[in-house]
Amino acid sequence: MAMGKRISGQAGYDVWKQQYGVVNVKDFGALGDGSQDDTLAIQMALSSIPTGGILFFPIGFYVITKNVWVPSGVRVLGSSFGSTQALPAKNSVIRVDNGSFILQGDYSSIDGIQIDGSANIGSSPAFQVSGGHCSIGNLYVWGNFVSPGVYLGSAGNVIANLTINNLIVEQGYPGITLNATQSTITFMESISAYEVGVRILLDNNSINHLQITNMKSETGTPILLQIGTSESTQAYGNTILYTDLSCDTASTAIEVNYPIDISNGQDPNMMFQVHVEGSGSIVHNNGSYGSLVARVSSGKLGASLAISPPASPLVSGTVYQNTNTMPIAIYQPAYATTAGTAGNIAVALGATNTPSAIYTKFISGGSSSTATVPCNLTVPPGWWYSFTTTGATLANATVIEG
Repeated sequence: MAMGKRISGQAGYDVWKQQYGVVNVKDFGALGDGSQDDTLAIQMALSSIPTGGILFFPIGFYVITKNVWVPSGVRVLGSSFGSTQALPAKNSVIRVDNGSFILQGDYSSIDGIQIDGSANIGSSPAFQVSGGHCSIGNLYVWGNFVSPGVYLGSAGNVIANLTINNLIVEQGYPGITLNATQSTITFMESISAYEVGVRILLDNNSINHLQITNMKSETGTPILLQIGTSESTQAYGNTILYTDLSCDTASTAIEVNYPIDISNGQDPNMMFQVHVEGSGSIVHNNGSYGSLVARVSSGKLGASLAISPPASPLVSGTVYQNTNTMPIAIYQPAYATTAGTAGNIAVALGATNTPSAIYTKFISGGSSSTATVPCNLTVPPGWWYSFTTTGATLANATVIEG
């Protein structure tokens, strides 16, 4: 019988109990009626399971009022697969009235569970992971939290090799905090979080299909995706793929804090096919730490995040260097300095600080500051370039990772 399938009926449970060491939480006195405090019964059931065993939550509403700790090698399994509705008649729901439900031990996992933190009177996340090599699948967490809705890792406790496949979190301050490294995350969503949707504190995570929507703010500008929080909390080498960020208020779509120190050989954070909807801006608080290398779109897929150009606008005849670790593409608009009189731009490129002219761009006399002519250039890392005008004026350039 394949693991991960929904258990149907007593017969199916009996087979799993015999073959795979499955323990039903109701065998230890849990009722799942939304009224009885099932904390002790759940913890007793977990303590009875050997490494490699499974604790099964039948459909119901299980109340906990203190921290519940899942030990090493134990799998928590419920019946909530593919559902994002809080319906106890159809799902396995753990209602956290106080404390947290925690994957504490290494190689522990949770799958097919919903966690309701809407009545949580404490300051702890409804769900936490503090063990290494843990796995999350089909987990839906909701509530009105005064802390992160989900904390993957914890302050002072770095975890590694976390695997996530389908995690949805609604609300939280922030919605999700990722204090993990070398982790693989697929289909993670943060909905209607306060202040920060997803906060990434550590390095070398691969995040595929991240969605953050409907940000809220009570004390400041909401941030959809935050990588690092300060110069002392840096995050390097994270790869973010196929991501949708949607904000319905003035927000910061992506904030990257001090992530790159090229002189120390640190890898930048990479973002590919990231889609930003709404008025959210992209902020890179890099100080003196180099520049963000990313491919992000604002408004549609396929475009790229603008890297700050060395000057706005670029100065005619000045030689600049691409100091990024990857090629850049420069989109340089220009227009005729005198209306009705054509001009041109000599574009130069080279491996030394004396680049050679590679082509000349004609600038129509009918162009203007509101009807510019594009002049494009791709520059390899470390190479030098310049735009020298005759009878033309440079407008502000857009520079992206090429």
